[in-house]
Amino acid sequence: MVATFLVANAIILGFSVWVTLARGLPTGWWGTLGFSIIGVAAAANLFKPLHLHQAIDLPETLMMVGMAILCSRVVVRRAFW
Repeated sequence: MVATFLVANAIILGFSVWVTLARGLPTGWWGTLGFSIIGVAAAANLFKPLHLHQAIDLPETLMMVGMAILCSRVVVRRAFW
């Protein structure tokens, strides 16, 4: 479960950085702030398993995997359309 958690957080972090820095995506001020906060949370979660691997639970992992799937879908749709 730790590997899945790490991969999901890495995908979310990359997507958040991409959305925050991309000029072609109109997110507005609140969208930029929101994606920045999500990116900071994902970056903090990348270091969580190193010290607190017992604190990773199934609902949090499922939430991160679901968000990673959505992030990947948005990137693929943006790349192909």
